[in-house]
Amino acid sequence: MSEYDKFIELSKDEKTLSMLESIENKVLETGRLATLTGDSHADVSLSLEIHEESPYLLIKITCEKVDVSEDDAELFQDYVHTKFTDCLGELGGEHEEEFENLCGACTFVNGEVVY
Repeated sequence: MSEYDKFIELSKDEKTLSMLESIENKVLETGRLATLTGDSHADVSLSLEIHEESPYLLIKITCEKVDVSEDDAELFQDYVHTKFTDCLGELGGEHEEEFENLCGACTFVNGEVVY
């Protein structure tokens, strides 16, 4: 049994997936993603996964134009992570306890780590 079994289980349940989808929608509605990428057709998906042997919030961006600086990616990641943290209280209980111990967030653009 892995030390992250509970994290993996909770990361895939309906409450968690719904929360992540609502954050994705907020990111798209605010135009932050288009501003970050310079691509109005860019898309984002969020997931909670084991990355580099630790639990992370993964921010996966797909876009045609790839002009994302590390500084801009950091600001975007901070925004998404803040939204995630704000939503943890709504999940409550074991979700909140498990997810507040994330190692952080990691941002990918077209499969490549940018921050």
